[in-house]
Amino acid sequence: DPRSTAANASSAHYKNLGPQIAEISIFGCPPFARPLRPTWDEAANRLVYAAHNIRRLDTGSAPLFGNVGAVFRTSRVRKMVEIAPIDTGIWEASCNDTYGPPRFNLDCSYPMAPVGTLDHFDHVLYRGLGSWGGDGSRGGRLPRRSLAQSAAELIARSAVGSPSYRDAPNATELSAGSYWEANLLGNPRPDDIKLVLPFFGALFGSADGARLRRLADSHGWPVVWALGDGGNGTAPPPHGALSGTAYPGNRRLLDPTTRTAQRRLNASLPPGSAASFERAWAAAAGDRRAGPVSRAQVQRWWAGLEGVRLAPVAAAACADTDGCVGVVVDTGACVCERVLVEAASV
Repeated sequence: DPRSTAANASSAHYKNLGPQIAEISIFGCPPFARPLRPTWDEAANRLVYAAHNIRRLDTGSAPLFGNVGAVFRTSRVRKMVEIAPIDTGIWEASCNDTYGPPRFNLDCSYPMAPVGTLDHFDHVLYRGLGSWGGDGSRGGRLPRRSLAQSAAELIARSAVGSPSYRDAPNATELSAGSYWEANLLGNPRPDDIKLVLPFFGALFGSADGARLRRLADSHGWPVVWALGDGGNGTAPPPHGALSGTAYPGNRRLLDPTTRTAQRRLNASLPPGSAASFERAWAAAAGDRRAGPVSRAQVQRWWAGLEGVRLAPVAAAACADTDGCVGVVVDTGACVCERVLVEAASV
């Protein structure tokens, strides 16, 4: 049993297998013949880690997982998705002793399996909410939350509790980390991606940000910048250090300088939006050359932007949730791929 092996062994060899234990015991993936040296064929039978953005974070998932997020088309990946109630790494670290520290204050009586799907997830919702109600007996670094408190926080951030994205209550690092782990047990293709969400403070005005814009245009992906917590992306909080610090978590802007935004979307781009992005980009690039970037500089770049502010597409917000990349916060209009809009009007 790989679970008990990892839990009982003291060697670094097994202590490094936390993600593999979750993949095998929770998601049913076959084990590697050589745990630390898988083959390409074995790796192809593992999953793509993803977060279900039910709390409508502007960054999609917590920024500590990387500076770019990809949003998939639901119809393309629906049959690939298996959902765990919470982050399985957090659960393994807190309830299964496969990682060692840090531990989180979870109620480990809520199991991770059986997992859910995008069509069957009621049991996942209940377990995900209950898991955060640990009594502290296992140590833990997070404040205790009752199931009712977790449910209230989730509903308040969702499209059900806050139809207006502008007025959604603040997010926290803690709530950002309380997502469903909705992994893809399959191999998605570039066309399965609907849009990309670069973390503004980390990439705007940088060489990597410019490369991302070019890559996105080559695939026809809209670029939607996400402010997140307004940081610079250089020091994400480590696991176990999620805090209750609040931030809006609802700041998304469509990049009007890309060919995709200008030619493939039906968005009404304000006349000065592209110029404002170019000015802010030049300022950000200059600040980056001068030295480490501060939070105040990131906020100044963002404040200088003009453009289309978007909310995530909720289930009933647009006629085609696959082809629409966002909802204009000010008007409620859906921003979608032109071919879908034209087809709908025929």
